Amino acid sequence: MPVFGLVSEGVTDQAVLENLLNGFYLDSIGDELDFVHAQPISGQGKQRGPGGWEELFKYLACDELASDIFLNSDYVVVHVDSDCAGHVNFGVKLHDPNGIMRPTADIVTDIKLLIISKMSAALYAAFSHKILFAITVHSMECWVLPLFGKRRSSANEVSCERKLAHQLRSAGCERFLIRREDKIIKEYPVYLEVSKDFYDKRNSAKMALHNESLETFILSLPKL
Repeated sequence: MPVFGLVSEGVTDQAVLENLLNGFYLDSIGDELDFVHAQPISGQGKQRGPGGWEELFKYLACDELASDIFLNSDYVVVHVDSDCAGHVNFGVKLHDPNGIMRPTADIVTDIKLLIISKMSAALYAAFSHKILFAITVHSMECWVLPLFGKRRSSANEVSCERKLAHQLRSAGCERFLIRREDKIIKEYPVYLEVSKDFYDKRNSAKMALHNESLETFILSLPKL
């Protein structure tokens, strides 16, 4: 069974990626994939170590840590949200000089190049064929949002958590939300449940038509 290593900002992102990947490969493999949660470490769905993009970049910069996941996985999915790309320590521009949002494809490309730059040249040369980039513009909630009826629009790449929370509330799914707030409970089981429709490959293909960065990721997945 193929092993997929997950290097992400948080365990909630891992939950969505697991549904996407299992759904994409279920027909060809005939069973669920094996996953290794490398960064952040998790156990029984709970985050056991620090997350976030800064920790992720530190992880990739450490050959000893990063080489281990590459050696023990057939593929390694590296996930980063673009919402903090403008931070001085991130350094990817989200807007052009006129204040207009840059094309999604350009943001995705620049973040891929940034991720590569965080790795040593030797590590990247040895394992580049195993890397799958999951760049969410601007957050993982933007990939989940189309499951709840939002059509493709550049406006649906911003404030996605708030929009998704509103859709969940409208669908009677308040149990997934922080009480009296338009925020989703940041727990692995919650995101596994709200993204469960990705387990059907037909749904992920349809949703990719409504989100460009999701479409980019799905088109990058190898055949098994």
